[in-house]
Amino acid sequence: MKLQDYGFKNSQYERPTQNWVCGWAAEGWACHIGPDKNGQCLATTECLPLKDGDRWSCTRSSDRKGKCTQGPLPNGTCSVHIPKCQPSRSLRAKRGIATVWTVAFTIGASLLVLFGSDAQEFFSPGELSINHGAIGKDCASCHAAAHEGPISWVASIYASESKAKGSKLCLSCHQVGEQPLQAHGRSTEALTSITERLKEAPFSEKTPVLLASSDWLPGTLYTEGSEVPCARCHSEHHGRDFKLMTMDNQRCQTCHIIKFSSLTKGHPQFSSYPTERRTQIAFDHNSHLAKHFLGDFKDEAPTTCTACHMMDQLGETMRVGSFDATCAACHVHQIEGEGLAGARGIPFFRLPGLDVDVLTEQGISVGEWPADYNVEQGLTPFMKLLLYTDGTIVDYLETVGDFDEFTDLSDATEEELAAIAQIIWAIKGLFYDMVSKGQEAYVSRLSKIANEPYSNSKLGNLTGHIPIEVIQAAQQEWLPKLSTEVLSHRAHAMVPMSDMQELDLNMGKDQDRERWVKMGGWYRQDADFSILFRPTGHADEFIRGWIDLSPLAEQPATSDVVNEIFSTLSGAKAPGVCMKCHSVDSRAEKAQVKWHTAQPVPNVQKFTTFVHSPHLSLVRDRGCYACHVLNSEADVMAGYEDNDPQTFASSFNHIEKSLCVTCHVAEKAGDMCISCHNYHVGNIAERHPNALLAFPKALEKKDAKVLRDSKDGI
Repeated sequence: MKLQDYGFKNSQYERPTQNWVCGWAAEGWACHIGPDKNGQCLATTECLPLKDGDRWSCTRSSDRKGKCTQGPLPNGTCSVHIPKCQPSRSLRAKRGIATVWTVAFTIGASLLVLFGSDAQEFFSPGELSINHGAIGKDCASCHAAAHEGPISWVASIYASESKAKGSKLCLSCHQVGEQPLQAHGRSTEALTSITERLKEAPFSEKTPVLLASSDWLPGTLYTEGSEVPCARCHSEHHGRDFKLMTMDNQRCQTCHIIKFSSLTKGHPQFSSYPTERRTQIAFDHNSHLAKHFLGDFKDEAPTTCTACHMMDQLGETMRVGSFDATCAACHVHQIEGEGLAGARGIPFFRLPGLDVDVLTEQGISVGEWPADYNVEQGLTPFMKLLLYTDGTIVDYLETVGDFDEFTDLSDATEEELAAIAQIIWAIKGLFYDMVSKGQEAYVSRLSKIANEPYSNSKLGNLTGHIPIEVIQAAQQEWLPKLSTEVLSHRAHAMVPMSDMQELDLNMGKDQDRERWVKMGGWYRQDADFSILFRPTGHADEFIRGWIDLSPLAEQPATSDVVNEIFSTLSGAKAPGVCMKCHSVDSRAEKAQVKWHTAQPVPNVQKFTTFVHSPHLSLVRDRGCYACHVLNSEADVMAGYEDNDPQTFASSFNHIEKSLCVTCHVAEKAGDMCISCHNYHVGNIAERHPNALLAFPKALEKKDAKVLRDSKDGI
């Protein structure tokens, strides 16, 4: 563009900053004076004549056709008058007005949008994902500054305090462990310990340049005690189908001490995956697959792994089937007691053998007792436990501690004989209470040794739901005068030995009674004056109830007896053979029997996860053996001897990383961190009751879309 020539002969003076221009400018002959600042025309004549001596000369410039032909008038005024024009606004003025109106309109519209009723919807960056569909347009559910105005909205983008408040709003619905904002939900102490351990671990791989540079950026590397806001990993408003848990490997590794390129390049080798402890059910795959399933149990043995291991409904874990489906074919007869040389039942109550002659010679009366009954059998541990609830009997039992049975009392001292007599009367008192009070006899006694009250179901398990007729029939057969004797003894009126009546024992009925309860239950055995319980099959509640009693006993006086009960029921040849398969974990000085196979704990996430369903379709003919290879040298059962779950040898070799990388590379199945690892570990709730509050609102509005979103999002 040519610059303006300011020579007076070459061009007239342009005025681009003025707001008005001459009305004749559009026709190409604008006056040289132009309008004033108010838009009024100032034109009068073509020039201002100049007096030269006594004459007036024209001063019209050459760019305006030079001097006029008529010249000035005699009075010195120009003879050429310029007609008045209607000045118009300049382009600059028009632009200025347009700019002012545009700015005013913009400010007005902005104020209307920012402070109007639909301000939040206007500023929403996009649609929520299906997971948060129930939230709808309630921005305050996730944004702490939602009700504070636009200025606070902008400030919250950069304020760490606002991000912390936003994370707390997330936690009002999501349960993500006890340390929700710490990395991986772990405590500061645990994270520090892991960091120090990893710093000392050898690592030969070279850290990628991009990941190494992340340490230079502020706020990326985890520091001790720092919190990780939810929005750092979970970003909303990317559309309905956006996956909130989608996260690339670089974001995962930004905070990590050890950084590597991929699963193939740099990821540490697996140490003992997937075995973390011994199995809760004592089972040796080697002996079963190589011995039992090929020998006597060939016809009953399973032919595939999936005959015993079934996938759960989510396709994640392989669960062990029930006893009836997996083990009963071979082991149910053992539980029922077939093949045992002795009684198939467990003696619960028994009259001990007693040297009545020595007691009589010493003038000690114990009332009636089966004559000529000298079977060398003492008290059952169940009886001892129930007798221990009487404080005085504890002292008597300690006095006669050297006597396992009372069939030979020739060497007993007077003090021991007196103690034995008191024990016999205590046995009779227990027998009488069982006959007269029923289950109340157990409630009153067991409540004294337990640290928690017994429910009706627990009591029923401990009593085996023993029918009163069995106890009453045994009492009538063994000690018909029991009621009179016990009441007299408790009233301190002794019954003479001469009043005892000899029992007519019928020894031939015992085996019939045992066969009568082949499917389990109570029966009496007159041969040794015992009341026995025969297991009802697998998972018998009576046996399990008494085995589980051991963690409940607190008094030192009863602990030995509880241990004796446990030993009686856990023996290799004990009826029910429970402990043949069920392991015991000793932790915090208490034993815990593992009655079930390992099951995922509800809502608890581990760091490493694996889903079986997509993998089973790939292994084809090799089946489970494609990944799980038997370790034929492992002594699996030795790991159950010390009751320590961390002392074990697995039936299978550990899975190597090389097996996984055959498929899990970027070009094939993918090698993203979140494919195998959970970020949040610990107690992670699947849903929150508050989320259900959105349903009634959706129903009231009859908004089918909101209702569908809310259901899908939970």
